Amino acid sequence: MKQSGESIARNSTNLGGESALYQILQDVRSTQAAISFKKSEFDEYLEEGYLLIEGNEKFVPVEWWKEKSMKYRVLSKLAVDILAVPITTVASEATLSAESRVIDPYRALLTPETVQMLLCSGDW
Repeated sequence: MKQSGESIARNSTNLGGESALYQILQDVRSTQAAISFKKSEFDEYLEEGYLLIEGNEKFVPVEWWKEKSMKYRVLSKLAVDILAVPITTVASEATLSAESRVIDPYRALLTPETVQMLLCSGDW
């Protein structure tokens, strides 16, 4: 016959006062309760508040996240991955494609304003 942990603990307590088994069960129960209510890294980060960097031109976000990597293990990796992507101002299609630089008879007749509009609309 299988007994629950609580009844075993009560029986042990009745036999010899506060038993080690009862104490172990209480420790396990309190540990499980603490684990189930642990906040996520993201929740902890949001509760910490926003970082104000106005007026600090020397602030480097990647360095800040590297410094916080022990506290925010997953978030810091995600942030460094995103922040490490280089910024580009040239559309990759126009850069890699020779076809876009060929001037055919139709394109030669376009006004500068129309060319500018076409270039701008192509980047969106």
